Amino acid sequence: MIVGIFFGAASLITRNKPNVDAIRTVFLALLAACSLHVAMDLTQNESVQLLWPFRTPRYSADWVAHFDLWILLILVAGALLPQLLALVTEEIGAKSKAPRGRIGAVLALLAVFVYIGARFVLHGDAVAMMEARTYRGELPRRVAAFAESGSPFHWRGIVETERAFLDIDVDLARVSSFNPDSSIVSYKPETSPALEAARNTETARRFLQAARFPKAGIEKTTSGFRIELRDFQNRRAGHFGWRVLAIIETDDNAGVIHQELAWDPSSREVWWE
Repeated sequence: MIVGIFFGAASLITRNKPNVDAIRTVFLALLAACSLHVAMDLTQNESVQLLWPFRTPRYSADWVAHFDLWILLILVAGALLPQLLALVTEEIGAKSKAPRGRIGAVLALLAVFVYIGARFVLHGDAVAMMEARTYRGELPRRVAAFAESGSPFHWRGIVETERAFLDIDVDLARVSSFNPDSSIVSYKPETSPALEAARNTETARRFLQAARFPKAGIEKTTSGFRIELRDFQNRRAGHFGWRVLAIIETDDNAGVIHQELAWDPSSREVWWE
């Protein structure tokens, strides 16, 4: 598709006349746009498979929210303010020879870069704050800070300890109010043959490639056990999009009798609300 856009735009610009400089300009513009798109995706909470299909790991910096209100406002201001200023200039009789909107676009882009840089610093502060505390008497094994759209100072923290996952709000504007005991706790199930069998399935392997904080739930059934794997990162209702879970069913002897990846019903309810 990108190649088609490139040749189509090149033909449009050159009007079917060979022009190496125009083609080079279009190519560089497309390359810059694609690179910026990928870079912006990597800064978000939603992970991306950067090297797919050659490698499956997913990458995410967690600096900005999937939908960041402040970036939207900056871009809207960069698009509208030059138009408003141009109208004012025309009213007073002056005319600018420069392309309308270029300065506004450049300033908006620079403002977005500064904003993301500030988010990077604040993300490091949030992670350091969580790593320096104990949770229910346990040290953190892994921590992550996810950006919230409303305020650059407000982050959603997830902590994994030996026995549990914890969901906690981190407000960098009020550091003294940070209380690890206010976190929402979800304890891990005890190790069992059925759980180990579920983790060794192909379905679980595929799920674990995408889940950053996989949380298992196990329940007894009439024929054995039902194990569900969910990403603890997605437990809040405001998470973007539909969520996937892995379902593995075993018999009483931990033999796998069914496995599948399915849409989480709760995420469908949130999506359609």
